[in-house]
Amino acid sequence: MRFSRNRKIKLYKILGILITAVIVILYILAALKPKVTPLYANGVVEANIGDVRFDFSTGVFTFTNKEQNVYLKGFVSETLRSTSALSCKPKSKASDKNYLCLVWIRYAKLEVIQHEHDSCHDVYWTSTSRDFTPHDCFTLRGPHHWFGGSLLSSQYMPLQYADVPMQPYITNDILFKSKVDKDRTNVFGNVVERFWINSNGVGIVVDSSVPLHVSLNESGSSLLCFKGDYNESPFPNPNNEPPFLKYTICKEDNVKLMRDFFQRTHFEKPQGIPDLSVMQKVTWSTKAKYKSGLNQDLVLKYSSNVTKIDSRKMNFEIYEPYSSAYGNFDFRSDFFRNSAQMVGVLKENKFDVSAVLTPFVSVDNNTKNFAQNSAFFIHDNGGKAPTLTGWYGGLVGILDFSNPKTQEWYKQKLEEMKSNFNLKNFTFHGCETNFIPSSHKSHQFLKNPCTFIQTFVSNVIQYGCQVTCGHKTQKFPVYIHLSSRDSTWSHYNGLNSIIPAVLTLGILGYPYIIPDVIGGNGFKGDHLNVTVLPERELYIRWLQLSTYLPVMKFSIPPWDYDEEMVTLTKTMLKKRESILPLLQKAAREAEHTGAPIIRPLWWVSPTDPDALAVGNQFLVGETLLVAPVLLPGTTEIDIYLPEGTWHDEINDKDWDGKQWLKSYRVELHQIATFTQARTIGT
Repeated sequence: MRFSRNRKIKLYKILGILITAVIVILYILAALKPKVTPLYANGVVEANIGDVRFDFSTGVFTFTNKEQNVYLKGFVSETLRSTSALSCKPKSKASDKNYLCLVWIRYAKLEVIQHEHDSCHDVYWTSTSRDFTPHDCFTLRGPHHWFGGSLLSSQYMPLQYADVPMQPYITNDILFKSKVDKDRTNVFGNVVERFWINSNGVGIVVDSSVPLHVSLNESGSSLLCFKGDYNESPFPNPNNEPPFLKYTICKEDNVKLMRDFFQRTHFEKPQGIPDLSVMQKVTWSTKAKYKSGLNQDLVLKYSSNVTKIDSRKMNFEIYEPYSSAYGNFDFRSDFFRNSAQMVGVLKENKFDVSAVLTPFVSVDNNTKNFAQNSAFFIHDNGGKAPTLTGWYGGLVGILDFSNPKTQEWYKQKLEEMKSNFNLKNFTFHGCETNFIPSSHKSHQFLKNPCTFIQTFVSNVIQYGCQVTCGHKTQKFPVYIHLSSRDSTWSHYNGLNSIIPAVLTLGILGYPYIIPDVIGGNGFKGDHLNVTVLPERELYIRWLQLSTYLPVMKFSIPPWDYDEEMVTLTKTMLKKRESILPLLQKAAREAEHTGAPIIRPLWWVSPTDPDALAVGNQFLVGETLLVAPVLLPGTTEIDIYLPEGTWHDEINDKDWDGKQWLKSYRVELHQIATFTQARTIGT
């Protein structure tokens, strides 16, 4: 009996040990799995994978590094904060440890994948019913600054100082939106890219197939929000698919490393340098000076006056209106009695001559040609007739550059016009996607309307090196022209918007930039055919700024003011000659490394909090710092010098970097510049 009892005791002990071991193993396995733990009765859950932790009781999700520091904080849709979620099975080829899947039966499915070979996480929301629209937001609060995304009608840098309402994320012609459509909200501009970076080394990139809507600090919310939505949007949805939202979050040590990472993974550096003569020679344009009634005599008189202040070789741009109708590829015979001869005279006076074109063909003034070429246009949703859009002065059809026959026809017309009038090249504008109706049919389906820009730029690049639109076109050696600027000091499309816009383009991978004409467009309110002379001080400060940017372009001429302005212009043209070698060196570097020509101060000090916050100064390459005056009646400004030793060109003295120069004196005829006196890091 005793033996049997002892045996039973041993068996109980062994069984107890085995049960304990099983419990420990199950506990370890549970701890290693992505955690999905009910918090309370209604089924709201927590979930973890990699750096990400979701708390659906509050709607907050955070990204945390190995040191347990939160580097990004976001918010999911409020709809999911009071509904039950279930765990999903991993996709094929996805391992449990790198994959999280949750499904809300009535609303959505969430998938998160942790990358194995970099510090990135993919987040993918798919709607499972019409009652849910994916909508995630990220906080802009805190010490970190945000950059990238797009150009804006009211441009700031860093981005969190802007206020952009939720809207479709497509390119817009800012001038047309504000002056013709009377839409003066802050809209996305003529270049958009789907990635954003911040000073903490965080990067967000949204998949190009998403029907993306974006808001930025809307009504002071301090949130960057993304929404995937087909309703009332320009993103076509012929198969009535549910909306979705797909993006990737990545982390590097600093903002410059993050920008370089995205350059390697999400956009290409330029495959060549655009025509350097555009940078080397000053451009004179009829754009702002002559808004209506442009004719041969005015062109020749204007060019003759130009040669009196600058005898060097120059570029001359003939801006609209000059043709008999949009899409006619000609000069009006009643206004230009011998246009080929006119171009010949310009060339004799050392001008390379270009003309401005669009992807449009006029209906009102060109009915015959429009009807003959109707197959070349983007059509209405039924495919029966060309879809029409408003353009300055009437209705136009939009050429469908996804159609090979359209491409062939347009190139033939460009060749004929270039040959007939002895033009060097063309500038292309009007290629923003706000002109494409949401309901349309093209030769190739445009899931993302901005794809139109890629097909357009790829087809015209050999005939012109200047375009006003950009989306995933960084690889093309082309100058991006800022949208037409108003003759104001404002951040809303005025002088103060130029530096943030140029710096943003460089961050987005567009180093070759034309910052519009000096002094702005000279519009009188919404009167598009009237030119008003910009304020004298505004013109001077604009002239000084433009001298240091990649392309220097005039339209409203200095002689419209007085002889003193002409003298100042000659001085700045001479200064321009002295910095051209630096600009050209930076242009060649851009081709090889993808670095911007015009760089933010943090490019040389990516962890310096002060350098990261400055948006009204810039570097030309890495060795010249420019701090222009951007406010009226101002002769004292605060200037920040980043790491290094900097030589003060105005006062002829050296300053140590990483300090502010408070109340620095800059007279009206001066612009503050500093050259690097010692190489950074030595």
